[in-house]
Amino acid sequence: MEVSSLGSLNPGTVIRCGKKKRCIRYDNIVEDDGVTYCEQVVNVPAVLDGGNFGSSHSYERMIIRPIPPILEIAEHDLQFGLCVDVDYEEAWWEGVIFDRDNEMKERNVFFPDLGDEMKIRVQQLRITQDWDEVSDSWKQRGKWVFLELIEEIASESYIPVSIKQIYYDVRKRDDFFDKIKDWTCNIKDLWREPVMEIINLYADLTISEILHVLDLPKCLSEKTSEHESGEHESADNVAANIPIVTKQDSIGLKTTTNVESNVKDVCPVTIALSSPLKDVVVEPEICPQAVVKYYLYATRNDIGDKNKWRLKAKKHLLAEGWVLEYPNKNRTRAVYKSPQNHILKKLKDACRVYLEATIPRWTIAGIRTLNVSSINEEGVDSDNIIECVTRILQKDPEFNLRDDSLANSSAPNTRHQHMEMPKLNHFHQKAQNVISWLIEKNKVLARSKVYYQGNRGRDPPAAEGRITRDGIKCRCCHNIYGINGFASHASGSSDFSPSSNIFLKDGRSLLDCQREVMYDDRTSETTEKPRNDFDEDKNDDICSVCRYGGDIILCDKCPSAFHKECIGLKEIPDGQWYCPLCHCTICRKTTTKSIEDGRFLTCTQCQLKYHVGCLRNSGTDQHLEQWFCGKNCEKIYYGLNELLGKAISVGENNLTWTLLKFENPKSSDIGNTTNNDFLIECYTKLSVAASAMHECFVPQQNPFSRRDITIDVKFSRLSNLPRLNFQGFYTVLLEKNEELVSVANIRVYGEKVAEVPLVGTRHQFRKLGMCRILMSMLEKVLINLGVKKLVLPAIPDTLETWTKCFDFVNMTSSDRKQFLDHVFLEFPETILCHKVLTRNTSPDSD
Repeated sequence: MEVSSLGSLNPGTVIRCGKKKRCIRYDNIVEDDGVTYCEQVVNVPAVLDGGNFGSSHSYERMIIRPIPPILEIAEHDLQFGLCVDVDYEEAWWEGVIFDRDNEMKERNVFFPDLGDEMKIRVQQLRITQDWDEVSDSWKQRGKWVFLELIEEIASESYIPVSIKQIYYDVRKRDDFFDKIKDWTCNIKDLWREPVMEIINLYADLTISEILHVLDLPKCLSEKTSEHESGEHESADNVAANIPIVTKQDSIGLKTTTNVESNVKDVCPVTIALSSPLKDVVVEPEICPQAVVKYYLYATRNDIGDKNKWRLKAKKHLLAEGWVLEYPNKNRTRAVYKSPQNHILKKLKDACRVYLEATIPRWTIAGIRTLNVSSINEEGVDSDNIIECVTRILQKDPEFNLRDDSLANSSAPNTRHQHMEMPKLNHFHQKAQNVISWLIEKNKVLARSKVYYQGNRGRDPPAAEGRITRDGIKCRCCHNIYGINGFASHASGSSDFSPSSNIFLKDGRSLLDCQREVMYDDRTSETTEKPRNDFDEDKNDDICSVCRYGGDIILCDKCPSAFHKECIGLKEIPDGQWYCPLCHCTICRKTTTKSIEDGRFLTCTQCQLKYHVGCLRNSGTDQHLEQWFCGKNCEKIYYGLNELLGKAISVGENNLTWTLLKFENPKSSDIGNTTNNDFLIECYTKLSVAASAMHECFVPQQNPFSRRDITIDVKFSRLSNLPRLNFQGFYTVLLEKNEELVSVANIRVYGEKVAEVPLVGTRHQFRKLGMCRILMSMLEKVLINLGVKKLVLPAIPDTLETWTKCFDFVNMTSSDRKQFLDHVFLEFPETILCHKVLTRNTSPDSD
């Protein structure tokens, strides 16, 4: 017999029979003693006991069945979309052929149960057959109906999203298991409605992005708005009217073309010519693997394989904004012009320049290179871009991943970087949770078995599952859970440290895996080339208020600089001058007659400074390690810390709101820090949050330390330059079933004001009210703690949303001068907004 479990078919034997139940013994799974084969009681349909077949559907997979007969596989039998079984790790795994390379010895197979894809040798495949208990016969499952529907839709209209993403989104719908029930469903009409809804959603997003990027006439934008409200023409008709302005040709004329509804005509690119010949139109095509593979084959001088990827590599460069130019009249050889106007004569050199600039962005987006020793010489033939990039780094250790000349050409003044939205790509669609993060970090493998064992492994296993990018798929119920959910499902109660009770087969807990990543990251920080913070002997060259340069006043105590207009000065003062950040909050002076009285104390919460002498009659204890300027700051500090790490249920659909803060350990011994479970899990969650934030904003770099500002904020990193000092920041997470949905950063300057400089919702969760839920809960917390005002910098594109939907108003220069004692995290070209916090002004108060 074969027993179905978690998308795999394991050999077993029926040893006892009961009413609608069978006790089976596995032939390939043993107990913890390593000797006894596992036994399990499973439910079976009534027809096996002589009853009626009932209401089961023909496409529902049987839990137990006979071993199917072997079917001979001919050369062209393995067509795209065909359901197959894969012989892997002593079991047969149900999957689908996911390529069209019928003559290849290895095929890409997608596993719908686990959401993963692998390259499999043909010898490991068998054609999937389903057992019919009524007729006692076998029938080939054939082609996956979902893919048939996708091909049918694609033949008629443009699909702006990948097949996998459509399936992932359909699978996550609340009604999937009620209507479709399983990916093996062979009723096309059941798939059609949810699939079309997903495609239409992405089509609307794509059109919105195009309309936003292009400078369109107002009337066209109005037509699009009418379309979105369902009152006018279809998406195809709207898209067909969008003019795309192409590159200028040598005559100086601009040509235009229309975006058609067909995918291949979405965004044609006209190549610039140096002679008045007819323009050659080349279709751009996103395929980063082509650039990587072409470069690898070119470095090996493998002419045959290199030529296979030449055209796709060119098309990808065009899609990334590169231009082909022909400097000679006979147009026999092209040169490659980058978006930064670098001219390169060879495609290999163009690919190298592109990869030098792009690999760091891939790394930030979540791709990690593998251990180079684990990649064999055939790694170049893999379709896995991680393996290909790793091969580049292995073959070329001098590969320059930080090309300063390119960086400077694209951002002339890195200190004036402005916040912007990144382009949509496939990285934005991946799962963002602790499990997927561990997979990306190469600490766990997809499809690995895990076991829940309470009391840190001292109790016997209570549940078994397999790792997927979406979470842990339970063996008993086939549901996918996050780490907390799987622990609760297994133990029947809440687990305060679930990661420490879920174990891999090698004996490591998921907490151990997180500890390893934290240890590796922190070790690399201490051993890599030192990154210099701002030189204390120098001053900043931009204003700490508006973030622009010009005629600025330099503080004689700290590195900060200011425009006199930004801080309300009419004249530049003579002699030494100290900025508002260096004054005593009470006397507004920097020095006193007595050295002891002039010593500063800084409030742990609001960060304001006070002279010891000015506090002498205040009644505050000046000798505490954590000193507060008053009871309000003390209340806020302990109120926030009381919430740390607690997942609070908000809204519906298993949404939780969590406040986190990473406390840098005082000990320099990294090993000591990793014993704290909360610290490790907090580090992991914040790392996932940083990755999600990169989906929402183009990463900004600290111009002095060259670290990512988003990560500095997440981990509350210190700087001696006040505007780049990110101590005191908390991170707010909104999660759905432990997958990250929205994230924000908050810093509370006492009861006077709090700032939220970064708020982001992942693309697939936008327009669902998620940001409103996150902000509503955040404002409730701040109001309960007595905070009076909230400040945030709005990107121009989102200003109307913040003002109309969240009741923020633009902050005037006079408003800003009320907070000169504090430095807000702002970005050029953003608009600073604020709102008064009262109990009837939270976003959901209506």
